[in-house]
Amino acid sequence: MGDDTSSSSPARDWSQLPLDLLVSVFSLLEIRDLFASTTVSLDWRAGCTAARQLGLWPDQGPYLVYSSADSDRGTATLHNISTGRSFHGPLPDPPFRSRHIVGSSHGWLVIADKQSNLHLLNPVTGAQIALPPAQSMIGVKALFNRARWSS
Repeated sequence: MGDDTSSSSPARDWSQLPLDLLVSVFSLLEIRDLFASTTVSLDWRAGCTAARQLGLWPDQGPYLVYSSADSDRGTATLHNISTGRSFHGPLPDPPFRSRHIVGSSHGWLVIADKQSNLHLLNPVTGAQIALPPAQSMIGVKALFNRARWSS
């Protein structure tokens, strides 16, 4: 009898797990693991999104989100203020460094691009939602500082 058991059990395609099972698993994970899970497949991203929409994500203390000099332009650094741990994760285009975070709520970031266009971005799922132009909002004035964006 050999120690090699790889031929006795068939390979499993973990990216094809049922949505209800994914939602159950994602409701137990830390943000860092959720972030990584969304890159496995579109089904896993959908499961992560479903867990968020159902309010099943665990409450995990505040995170500081920023662009770090030691990561590429499309990567965000998330720092858990409670534990002191940080990790890097990819974000969808446009590159994270070409945008500014102007607010956040319930896990969503409000980001502004070079033209002061506002978007909601969920850094875990990568979901983005374009908001109405700032110029169309009463009492809001879009500011564009060419020198600030040239770096």
